[in-house]
Amino acid sequence: MSNENAKSWKDVLLKSGIPLESSVRTILQNLGIKDPLEYNFLRKNIDNSVNNFSIDILAKKHIPFKKDSQKDFSIEGIKTICLEDFENYEIDYLIECKYCTPDTDWIFMPHTNSFPADNYSLCVDFFDLKREINNEYFEALYEDIPIVGKGTSLRSKGPDATQIKEAYNQLSYAYIYRLFDQYKLRFNPDTYFIIPIIVTTANLWRLNDDITIENIVESKSIEQVCTKYDVIMIQSDPDELMKKYFFERFNSLNEDMKKILEKSYYRKYRGNFEEELDAFATFTPNRFFVINYSAFEHEFKNIDNSISNPAILKKCSEQNEITL
Repeated sequence: MSNENAKSWKDVLLKSGIPLESSVRTILQNLGIKDPLEYNFLRKNIDNSVNNFSIDILAKKHIPFKKDSQKDFSIEGIKTICLEDFENYEIDYLIECKYCTPDTDWIFMPHTNSFPADNYSLCVDFFDLKREINNEYFEALYEDIPIVGKGTSLRSKGPDATQIKEAYNQLSYAYIYRLFDQYKLRFNPDTYFIIPIIVTTANLWRLNDDITIENIVESKSIEQVCTKYDVIMIQSDPDELMKKYFFERFNSLNEDMKKILEKSYYRKYRGNFEEELDAFATFTPNRFFVINYSAFEHEFKNIDNSISNPAILKKCSEQNEITL
């Protein structure tokens, strides 16, 4: 086989995305994640036909509870389970892999966020009657990770914003499906983490603050107007179609599970469940980790170590704690 033909088949294989996906799975397995597999979910098209979609990897992790920490209780006569020990929760990593040619740069706008501890996208703790997110610890996840807005993919052939948006849109629908799928499977309102991640071979750049068109025109290199990172976090709120999908999935729960969630929320916060559900749908999911493949093992370990630490949760404040 000639060198030209060898390069051709390698390029085709790499562009298929299969080697990247396989490499990410191998890294996850080496880090102790068992059976990281493709995740399939159902979604309606605009014409209301139902199609099967998928994301590349669902990596599941369970932080086990201690012996004798399980306790049965009832909400409005509906029997469910509360696992009281802090060291008991589940983490789902939803991962979409995007291979790009070596000349590809993903460039993102800065994002100003006034809610650094926004946990809608990563932790669902609204219905847990004993625990809630420890915001002080949770904020540490973001200390060294820039939060960005819109992005575009730059290649020698020109810009293309669709690849980035398609990746986090696909993760968004998978996230919503998985969230309510878990409520169907677990039948309890305990704290639960879903972490959406995009892994790419593209170089990740964030435009520096206050950069103007004139600055870009006058610059001689990308480094003069952008900063390169191994990991960033996209903030992008769901659109109206995703919000509609959220309520479709919520309405697919059986009436007992809906009642458990509603009563749990009310007993924890004394708030209006319908208003909170609408806010939940408006902002879920809205954060996505993006990691350059060359740094994936290191950055995933950092994220996983943080979320696997029970310090990320704390006992509900005294006024909210529920006696079961």
